[in-house]
Amino acid sequence: MIKCMVEHDPRTVLIQLPEEKKRIGMMLSGGADSALLLYMIAKEQFLHNTDHDIIPLTIARSDGAILYSPGIVDYVNEFFGMNIPQPALIGKPNLPHKDVVRLGVVAAFAKHKLDYVYLAENQVPPEQIIGLYPVRSQQSPHKQVILPFVELYKTHIIDMYYILRQEELLKLSHSCTEQTVGRCGECFNCSERTWAFKKLNRTDPGSN
Repeated sequence: MIKCMVEHDPRTVLIQLPEEKKRIGMMLSGGADSALLLYMIAKEQFLHNTDHDIIPLTIARSDGAILYSPGIVDYVNEFFGMNIPQPALIGKPNLPHKDVVRLGVVAAFAKHKLDYVYLAENQVPPEQIIGLYPVRSQQSPHKQVILPFVELYKTHIIDMYYILRQEELLKLSHSCTEQTVGRCGECFNCSERTWAFKKLNRTDPGSN
């Protein structure tokens, strides 16, 4: 049984992995949200000495996901002394945004014989920022798809990095959807990240 308890205080986020060994897919985009989720899943595995198969999954979109995800896996492996495999490529990157993740997850369940897939889906900011707002899930579409951050804003996620003292991991993440290196500063993801740091009165340690 998996339970994910999330309240608006990021210190209350709890990810509880299954008791029995499972194959757990984890969508890794190279962004701050999914990097933190992989870290938290690995931490839970480490603390409770479980032996789940953790399988990162990446869609090779033009935003550079395949460039940044391997470094995030390497960091988590080194931090916890684990051997999580490098991301498996899934999905069709040229599909419309609303379909690319959904269909990629469906394909991943079949191809990798997964029991669960975790996504770092979270809520769009409650105030207007620059960029075209994406449509994000309000709840999981299926009991095997786990959305631990679904009630959180980007501010909560960035705050968790500091609570967990993982600024080095944050530096490895890449948020921009318009260019693979650096930031355009104009797309929604760039604006959302800037908004979160401004709200928290913190300076973004990354430059990707």
